[in-house]
Amino acid sequence: ISTWGVFYHQAFVEEYGKPYIVSLNESSIPDVVQVLLIVGSPEWNETAKSKLDAFIFRGGNVIFLLSSMQLNLSPVRDKDGLSFVGQNLAYPNAGYQSWSEILKNYGFDFATNLLFDFEHPVSLSKVSNLQKQYYPLWQYFYKSEGNLHENHFLTENTELLILPWVSSVNIDHSKQKNFKYEIILSTDVQNWKKNNVFSLDVNQKFKEDEVNRNRASVGILASGKIYSYLSDITSKFDSKIFVLSSAHFMSDILSLPEFRNVYKNSNVSFLLNLIDYMLDDKEFMNSRTKKSAVFPLKSFSNRERNFYSFFNTLVVPFFLIVFAMRRIYFRYSRVN
Repeated sequence: ISTWGVFYHQAFVEEYGKPYIVSLNESSIPDVVQVLLIVGSPEWNETAKSKLDAFIFRGGNVIFLLSSMQLNLSPVRDKDGLSFVGQNLAYPNAGYQSWSEILKNYGFDFATNLLFDFEHPVSLSKVSNLQKQYYPLWQYFYKSEGNLHENHFLTENTELLILPWVSSVNIDHSKQKNFKYEIILSTDVQNWKKNNVFSLDVNQKFKEDEVNRNRASVGILASGKIYSYLSDITSKFDSKIFVLSSAHFMSDILSLPEFRNVYKNSNVSFLLNLIDYMLDDKEFMNSRTKKSAVFPLKSFSNRERNFYSFFNTLVVPFFLIVFAMRRIYFRYSRVN
C-alpha cells in the first residue's frame, strides 16, 4: 500500500524526466531543484531539518504527502474485491515527531488520528451480488459537496478525488504571519475520528467526542515569505508549501481496475497540476485540461486475472514450501 511506482514511472517520469533523489539526512539539495516532493513519514535529524528550512527560505517549494499514522496492512484481492489483512491496529508513525515539529513552525499541525467517513466511503468489495462492502477509511471527495475548494486554480478542473487513510491538519496562523493559508481539501461537515492507538475495525463504536460536526482540513496550501525558526529571519523570497495528510494518495493500489478511472483522471491529474503550479507553469496546466496528460492504464483480461490469481494463490506458496524443505534437508545433511 506504500508503493507508488505506477505514478512515478508512467506519469511523473513521462512529464518531467527522472528527478533528483535527495536524502536530507545525508546529502544537500541541488541548487537546480525548485520543488521537493516528500512522501511518507521521514525520520529527519537536525541537519535534515536545517537543509529543508534553508531550501524554503531561498524560495524553494515543497509538496508534503505525509501520514501521521502507521498501518501494517497488506492488500488481498479476490473475485469479490479488495480487502486488507495484517495487524488491525493504527498507531503514530515512528518519524512523526521529527517532521511534525518542523511543520508546526510552518503553521501545520498534523493530528495523530484517522478520519472515518460513512457518508461517502469507497466500495472495496461486495458481500453479495446486490450488496457492496464499503470502507469508511477510504473516502471520496466531491467538489459538489464542498470537499474541494470551489474557486481555486488547483481544483478548477477537478470534481472528484479518492483519499485513503487521511488525518486532520490544523492551521496555526501565529507561526507564519506572512503566509497566506488556503484549505484546498476538507472532509464532510460530519466525520468521525479515532486518535493515537486504535483498532481499524470499521464497525466499531465511536464516543461522543470522536464525532466531528465541522469540516476537517486535510489538504492545505500556504504561500508567502517564510519566517525561519532556525535563523530567526524572514525570507525575501516567496515560497509555496502544500500539505496533504495521506501518503497513500498515489498508492499503486489505486491503479486497480475498480479505482482506476478516478485515480487516472483525478488523483494523478491533480498532483501533476500541483507540481506545475509549484513551478509557476500555469500555461501547461491549462493545456493538460484540454488533453489526456496521464497514462492510459490497460485493464487486465479475464485470462490475465485468473492467471495472476492462480499464481499468487498456488504457485508462490508451492515454491516457498519447496525452498523451506530444501533448506531443512541441507541443514540436516550437514549435521549428519
